[in-house]
Amino acid sequence: ELLVDVMKKMNASLKEDGRIVVIDLTEPLRRPNLVRRILLRLERGCHVRTAEDYQRIFGETFEVERMAQHKYHVFPFPLYPAYHDMVTFVLRRGRG
Repeated sequence: ELLVDVMKKMNASLKEDGRIVVIDLTEPLRRPNLVRRILLRLERGCHVRTAEDYQRIFGETFEVERMAQHKYHVFPFPLYPAYHDMVTFVLRRGRG
């Protein structure tokens, strides 16, 4: 998989105490409302994963120092809040 190959190259480029911060959209935790579904169609990448999938992939190459899931509000409509589920990882250089 391309992501794993890229992660291995990034790991090899880091200093011994180096870290990488990764922030990315994740699969929605719950079924999105109409506004979110429309925005997701516009924003959807080809390889959107769950936070757990990212953690597994990153853990193959890096030491996962921290992981935090959060919501990024695109439009804070009172009845139909539009947000994306996101995840942030702090990755330390691994042995790979």
